[in-house]
Amino acid sequence: MKMSLIDSESLRFLIANNGFSVRGFANYIKISNAYLSDIINQKKEPSASIAGRIANGLNVSVDDIFFAYYVNKSKTKVTEPKKGVTA
Repeated sequence: MKMSLIDSESLRFLIANNGFSVRGFANYIKISNAYLSDIINQKKEPSASIAGRIANGLNVSVDDIFFAYYVNKSKTKVTEPKKGVTA
């Protein structure tokens, strides 16, 4: 599962509204300041675990600040049905 930040400005506002600087909030949730900055600037997508730590630290739902989506990495070969066989 991939997590994508919905809106950078909203996340910055939530961090500030909870009385934190970005650096202070990163320390509070125990991730590096650089990593949190990359998430805020949408240069990196956090794991579900890190997204959860961010949301919990701000007392909001993960769905309030992140969009979750799945990436299918399967390399399954798609084949045509054999002639005369109906599904």
